[in-house]
Amino acid sequence: MINNYIMRFSLKGFIAVLLVIIPNILYSVIPHNANLLEQGGEFGVLDIFENIFRLLLIVSLLILVNENKTRQTKSRFTLICAFLFLTAYYIMWALLFLCISNCFVYIGLAAFPCVFFLLTAMDLRNYPAMVTAVIFAVLHIIITCKNYL
Repeated sequence: MINNYIMRFSLKGFIAVLLVIIPNILYSVIPHNANLLEQGGEFGVLDIFENIFRLLLIVSLLILVNENKTRQTKSRFTLICAFLFLTAYYIMWALLFLCISNCFVYIGLAAFPCVFFLLTAMDLRNYPAMVTAVIFAVLHIIITCKNYL
């Protein structure tokens, strides 16, 4: 399994990361009425591991490419689901821009991009990214619950 991977820039991985980061960038540069993402609490061990796995996920999507060219199991269903989770993520951001914040919005902002990354990694057959996506998702959702709910 690990023999199939080479370190090379993945345009698809880059696009996936960029699609998730765009709303974050917009939120930081566009003036809005309230900072609904202001983090409460202290920075702890869970936050450190969350950031480590976030970085590992991004790096694995950007530079790990599975050279195994077999595409028999590639599914449009996976891509459609990924697009739906990305769309749901954008809807959560739209709600946040409209100053609508509740537990559904915060959990959506945490969970939907993680599922999008997992489905993207599945589509790319990037197993290291799949593993890091799952670990990052668990940590990200726990921290979101701790900070916002």
